[in-house]
Amino acid sequence: MARLGPVALSVLVVLVAPRVGACPPGPPLSPRLARDAADRALAASGLAADLTRLEGLRVRARTAALVPQLALRASRSVDQSLRLTPTLEDPDRYSLAGGAGYTVDARLTFQLERLVFDADELAVHRLRQDRLEAARKLVERVVAVLERRERARVRLGCAAPGVSEPPAEGQAGAGVELIVAETELSVLTGGWTPGPPRTPPAPR
Repeated sequence: MARLGPVALSVLVVLVAPRVGACPPGPPLSPRLARDAADRALAASGLAADLTRLEGLRVRARTAALVPQLALRASRSVDQSLRLTPTLEDPDRYSLAGGAGYTVDARLTFQLERLVFDADELAVHRLRQDRLEAARKLVERVVAVLERRERARVRLGCAAPGVSEPPAEGQAGAGVELIVAETELSVLTGGWTPGPPRTPPAPR
């Protein structure tokens, strides 16, 4: 992520100044928020679609064993022979005989061993492992951004339920850190913004 210059930081401080001492909008950090943000980031990066396609390739590599390989071969043969066919009138008579033949060969081959293991699965497995590793790193980055966001919220005086950490000094810096974290989260998730916290329905 690119670092903000002094001018940009000054503008952010001015934007954050009215919010100092107030609880910023948006839901606090929770497992549900982390899952939603991770899902949005995976979808925005295309990793979720890549993993789905790779799983389809693995399944097709197995089911391809049920589709036979068709081999067709056509051949043409020509036969010519000179034979001695003597007669009483012409004892040295020869006759020329010839012919042409056509052969069509069709063959179906089932590779049923591919139902157990297919060599193409090795390449698909390597690609899938690479995408899983990339997805893991992306999720870790999203969680780290959410952690920075929540720490900034706590410093601004808005903590999640059960968090008793008191607000610290430097609330303007916390406001800048909050905006930077939310901006990075928006970039990672393709513009997704956490909605307001849900309130439980009133008992009837």
